Amino acid sequence: PPAPVPESPPPPRPKRPRIDWARLLRHTSQLDVLQCPCGGRRRVLAAVTSPAVAEKVLRDIGRLPPHPPLATGPPPPQLSLPL
Repeated sequence: PPAPVPESPPPPRPKRPRIDWARLLRHTSQLDVLQCPCGGRRRVLAAVTSPAVAEKVLRDIGRLPPHPPLATGPPPPQLSLPL
């Protein structure tokens, strides 16, 4: 008997184009996040995904208060070991 012919997989489905967050917000909420109060248009320079980096950037531009100073106090007592 002849060998069975393997079925070929179906062709891949074409990917739908991604919608960037600014266009999605404008479409769903009628909120244009790239509209500047001066009348110009903002542009995205970077996408920050790390919470630590986001916190540092926000502190550097003055959007978060500086870290509170570390508490200073007496050092912990030393253990006395019987020798």
